[in-house]
Order: sequence, then structure tokens, then C-alpha cells
Amino acid sequence: MVWVSAASLEAWTRDLEPLVQRRLEAAFFPRGPGPGSECQAELRELTLQRLYGLLAEFEAELAGFQCLRQLGHHLLDHPDEAAQRLGCIWLTHFPEVDTIDRVARVALDDTRSLAVRDQAAWTLCFRQRQTRPPSLYFSPEAEATADTALRALLDRGGLQALPQLATGLRHVCAPEILDSLARDIGRARDAIECFATPALARAAFEAALDLDSGAGTRALALASCVLGDEVVPQLRSALERAPTLAHRIEAAQCLVSLEPSALHEAERAVREGNPFPAISLRLVQYHAAHPGAFATVRGLGVARRTATLAPDTAGEACQRAAEPLLEYATLAYAGNHGHVEFLAYLVHGAGDPALLLRLFDQFREVFSAEGRLLPAPFAPLAAAGRFSELERLARSRGEFAKAGWELARHARPFRALALLRSMPEPNASAAAARALALFIAGRPDLAQQLHPAPHQLLAHVVPSAPGAEPDRVDLSLLFSEPAASAAH
Repeated sequence: MVWVSAASLEAWTRDLEPLVQRRLEAAFFPRGPGPGSECQAELRELTLQRLYGLLAEFEAELAGFQCLRQLGHHLLDHPDEAAQRLGCIWLTHFPEVDTIDRVARVALDDTRSLAVRDQAAWTLCFRQRQTRPPSLYFSPEAEATADTALRALLDRGGLQALPQLATGLRHVCAPEILDSLARDIGRARDAIECFATPALARAAFEAALDLDSGAGTRALALASCVLGDEVVPQLRSALERAPTLAHRIEAAQCLVSLEPSALHEAERAVREGNPFPAISLRLVQYHAAHPGAFATVRGLGVARRTATLAPDTAGEACQRAAEPLLEYATLAYAGNHGHVEFLAYLVHGAGDPALLLRLFDQFREVFSAEGRLLPAPFAPLAAAGRFSELERLARSRGEFAKAGWELARHARPFRALALLRSMPEPNASAAAARALALFIAGRPDLAQQLHPAPHQLLAHVVPSAPGAEPDRVDLSLLFSEPAASAAH
């Protein structure tokens, strides 16, 4: 089955960079777009595998390729169910009003499979920017269109029929939807996280001790954040009635956040039957010292909706949410905790190098070769003079060109040359980094083989930080450089 014609694909992608064009052609036409090469049934899985791989590889750039929105629309209308689901995922990168309207029609179309409608519902809900470009903007008009469709889905029993809908609704703050969830907390339990009207907050709190520890603790935190002092008496009662230790610890944290003078009462509660009281006591004490902060609830409330923030205000909003959440996460979370991912995206959105280094120091898993949630913080590490850490990170991720450039422009030419020598296939970026390093190290002749005007690269050189790690001088690097042609 042909998912897209060669002519259509060429028309949609003619303005893209060649690398993206080639990847798309290889995905849709594994045997090439010539006669007799159409995707047969046996190639369907290969096509899917390559397209999902392309989505992952270009996650941070895809929203900038507006021409590819048409490809998502095409997939949405394709007869193949797998293509339709992929189209829904693809279009999370392009949340314009017309796109959201088309996805809404899919979600509400009873002739579509439940799997496709479920994926469409998720796309209507999803409002995170993550590492995607600022041009990705979920406008108020698009949000209103999505919320109208989501309310219709709820009225038609969507929570029962569509598995992803409840979790997706954690991104949604429309009062009419939140009030609708309050009518059946049992079915809406997976939607409880960071947004609530007073009606939903009261219903969630009332049900909290009857819910499992995951939903129940979220309900306690959300209701306490929204309702404030109103729930203090019930929190005291919850300390006595809590069905699990997790419920009791959460109730204790919420209580001291609203009434810090209850610290001793809360400490007694979290010690009881607790095999690890030190951790719980530390968190209760944090909440008492930061009354009303509710860093997790408020932080997730921003992280879930970064795509709805105008690009000129997003950085400040992310910074305000990230700083308290990072402080709390340092005490509360291991690196693999789900909230660390949201924290990472907030820090990325804040664009603050100092905050990024604090995240790196506490949760290096976010930047590991396996994790790769965020781009490697090569520039902040270099600016701080932490060159050995930069080199280790570059080697683990296989990102030599960017790291080599930062080493060179921070006047560490020998470190740069040694690192760049590890690059299996040098490219233009590596050539520029090597040229700058060679020029600084006193070999302008070799530098000119790699760059026509290497002296112009000196404009990028910046002073080193006080106490920065020194260079590792190795003169052999100046006399055994790879041929210039290897960089082209």
C-alpha cells in the first residue's frame, strides 16, 4: 500500500534541507520511488519504523518545517489505520486551528477505530513544547477548538472508551471540562494532577482516601493547592484515616504547607510505620519552610502547557516554575522519576545557563547517552571552565563537533583537537572547530586548509572563567592533523 505518492512528497518537501528530504524518501519508499517500488505489505513495518525514527531524530526541529503539516493531514486521511495514528502523532508538532479542527473530527468520528480516535484525543490534549522550537504555539483559538471537542468526547463516554484521554486531560485547564470530571472522580482519577476548579478539587479531596496511592496522593496535593485553608481540618483527619503510608505522608506535607505550625504533628505522622523516615521528614520540613509553594503541582501546571505560552513570555514562566521544582526534586526524586522529565523541559524553556548546570549536577541522567531528554549543556560547562566534564559528556553522546567548538572558542585548542580526532566522520562544524583550534595553537597554515578565513573565527573566542581547567598541551596534535579533505 502506497502511503504517499512520490510527486506529493516532493511537492511538500522541496524547501526542506536535503537530509530531511532523503530521510522521508527512505521511509516512504524503502526500495526507491521508481516503478514497481511501491510499499507492499511486507514493507509496512519498515516504513513505520523509519517514520517513527525520523520523528524521534527531528523531535526538536520538526515543528519548524511547516510544509510537513500537509504530510500529517495526508496521513490522517489515509485508509491504513497505522498511518492515521502516525498522522495524529505527527500533528502534535503543528497545533494550528485548522489542524486541531481536523484532528477533532477524527476523534469524534465513530467510523474510525478506537485506537485512532484515542490517539486523536491525545493530540487534542497535548500542549507541551518540550524541546521543540518557539514557533510551536497552541493558540487560544486552537485551544478553544480542542476543548470543545474534548468536552463532546466526555459527554459521549470518552473516559471509558479512550484509554489515553484521562491522562491527556492533565494538560487541560478549561473550567467546564474540569467541572465535568468532578462528576465521576473514579473514572477521572488519571486526569487528576495540576488543574482543578473548586468543584473538582472538593470532589477529588473527598475521594482521595478511597483512591489508590498514586491518584490519592495527587488528589490530596491538588485539592490542598487549590482550596488552601479550607481543607486543613480534613488533612488532620486524613493523618489518622490514611489507608496507606503514601497517603499519610502526602497529607502531612500538604498540612504543613498550609499550616507550618503543625510541623511536629506532621513529623509524628510520617514516622509511624515508616521504614525510611529520614526522607519523609526532610520533605515535610521542606514544605513547612515553603508554605503554600506546592512546587510540584504548580511546576507541572506550567510544564504541561508550555506550548500555550507566547514565545516572548515562556522563558520567564518556565524559570519561575523550574526553580522551586528543582529545589524540591533535589530532595524528593531519583533521576528516573517521571517529574524529572517535566523539570528538564522547564529548565530548557527557561534558557538560563546557571539553572541548566544545576539540573546537570543533580540529574545527569537527563543528559546521558541513554536519556538525551535535553541537548548537552556544552556551552554552560565550557563557560564554567568544566572542560573535563564537557569532554566526558561529548564522548558518551558521540557529539564531538559541538563540544570541540566550545573548547576551541574558550581557548582550549589542544583539548579541542584531541576530542575532534575521535570523530569518525568529520563534518563542516567539526572543520570550523578544528580550524579555530589550529589557528589559536599557532598553525594558521593548517587552519586555512579547513576554513578560507580562519582569523574571522576569532570573533567567537571568549575569555575563560576564573579557575577554569587548563588546556592539555600536546604538540603532536599540531603536526599529525587529518587531511583537510576529511572534513568535507
